[in-house]
Amino acid sequence: MASELAGYPYSEVRFDKAARLVDPGDRIGVQRMVAENAVTDLVVLAHGWNNDMDEARVLYRTLAGSLRALQDGGDGPLVGNRRLGLVGVLWPSKKFAETDLIPGGAASFGTDPREHLERRIDDLRDAFDAADGEAMLAEARSLTGSLEDSAAARRRFAELIRSAVPGDAGEDEDASRVFLDLDADQLFAQLDDPTLDDPTLLPPVGEGGGGGAAVLDLPAVGGDAGTGLDGGAGAGFGLGGMVKAAERLLNFATYYQMKARAGLVGGRGLAPLLREVVTPPLRVHLVGHSFGGRLVTAAAASDDGVAHVDSLVLLQAAFSQYGFAQDWEPHVDGAFRKVLTEGRLTGPLVITHTRNDRAVGIAYAIASRIANQVGAEVGGPRSRFGGIGANGAQLTPEVEQLALLPIGGRYAFAPGRVYNLRADTFIADHSAVTGREVAHAILSSVAIA
Repeated sequence: MASELAGYPYSEVRFDKAARLVDPGDRIGVQRMVAENAVTDLVVLAHGWNNDMDEARVLYRTLAGSLRALQDGGDGPLVGNRRLGLVGVLWPSKKFAETDLIPGGAASFGTDPREHLERRIDDLRDAFDAADGEAMLAEARSLTGSLEDSAAARRRFAELIRSAVPGDAGEDEDASRVFLDLDADQLFAQLDDPTLDDPTLLPPVGEGGGGGAAVLDLPAVGGDAGTGLDGGAGAGFGLGGMVKAAERLLNFATYYQMKARAGLVGGRGLAPLLREVVTPPLRVHLVGHSFGGRLVTAAAASDDGVAHVDSLVLLQAAFSQYGFAQDWEPHVDGAFRKVLTEGRLTGPLVITHTRNDRAVGIAYAIASRIANQVGAEVGGPRSRFGGIGANGAQLTPEVEQLALLPIGGRYAFAPGRVYNLRADTFIADHSAVTGREVAHAILSSVAIA
């Protein structure tokens, strides 16, 4: 493990599926790093969809390089005499297959949909928390040849996949409760929708607009029979039928499992660790990418964590756009609303979002279809089910709508405020979060603490 990244003191903390430290010495390592380097500001980085630790380390190293380039070049916000130290969180996560982020999925590569589904199942054998999860996936794999013709096979497939994920973490905000409870025949029927493979066809986010107590009022994209999609968008889609529907079901189960695990690791793993290693006047700044955004937010919301967080930055976060909402349904606040209302965050909450993010877009397009929503609503800001990495925080009174600025731009961040940074210009996809413009936003949030 490196002891520095791009000249910053660096330490890692590794968690297992149950949010336990893989090595209790990691905690001591962070404490030693802070003490030996006179660190004043601890910047905690959490990755999202990754298959191994090397991918996470590449993310951290590249982002650290952008932070360093800004500070050394005099282009970053001034942080005075403060000394930044970085902590890299490593936790077991999985991601969608890359082919799922390309219109048409595996069909674009001439791969048989059944073979593609089987490879996805093989790749996810250790991804789920159920004690007999591997056996469930093995049986599900044996059913792939019968999915097109057998309703019984589809019902059993759905039963197995849903049984492999934790049953107590379903939420209304992202249709995961519906996913667990919906009749299997209806679930397959909802997911037999080829337009779900290309979330870039969803309506664009409108310019400006207040983020206060109302969802952005956005125009629908014109299209075929009121679908909100371009009339020719479906051309080339649809190969695989029920097999492709099964893959979408598996993708959402993966999303749901990683969502649950990120919350667990954040609330029961990272939060108590930070409580032990962070003592005044040390400041703590949480930065999470993808499901790492949910992880650090869960840490900030935990009663077992530090008294307060000095800034929170979510880079293409993979959780509901209503996570911080007030009354997103009558008398129902978002799951993390208390981060803003109970004094847990003393600095800004900064959120990058873009419709360039296919991963978050696909997950919430699937969620919308599971809940039987169609057309212009699917996955968009007006939808009951939309991702914060695609649309920013919605129904959140503290929010301000801004853009991710170029280097040299100046943010007027203020404590207790939420900033939706529309990032279409600088973030090309779900993982493109290590550039200097992103680093500039992170340093800007740190600087006001």
